[in-house]
Amino acid sequence: MAARLEALQCRVAPSSIHGVGLFALRDMPAGHTLDLGGLAKGRFVREAALRARGVPEPVLRALQDHYCTRPGLVFLPRRPARVPLASYLNHASPPNLQVEEDGAYTTLRRVRAGEELTEDYLDVCGRDYVPRPGVRL
Repeated sequence: MAARLEALQCRVAPSSIHGVGLFALRDMPAGHTLDLGGLAKGRFVREAALRARGVPEPVLRALQDHYCTRPGLVFLPRRPARVPLASYLNHASPPNLQVEEDGAYTTLRRVRAGEELTEDYLDVCGRDYVPRPGVRL
């Protein structure tokens, strides 16, 4: 049981950066790997097409809150009911995490318990990322 609890490394809580974020439950050294649910699999679809199909505004907002957006496009995950913990990471420059090719996250420096975990949205989403209202890049 202790080994399973050791896997619990962060929690969602109110953030001073934006809305809610992920926070470390314990100190983590530089180079520490976290499993935050990986990168969501899916595809970008035209926002106008989703609106034309009657997708409710709160659903569109949730997609924009949890996933990368691009001009006129919204990321539609294959399994929208399974939101990975990584979707709660807020942007910072410089960040304290980086995503690896396999979808795992690695600490770039020592992270203290209680510190918010962050990523660079431009690295994760690409240079054509369109920030949602309230996100400062």
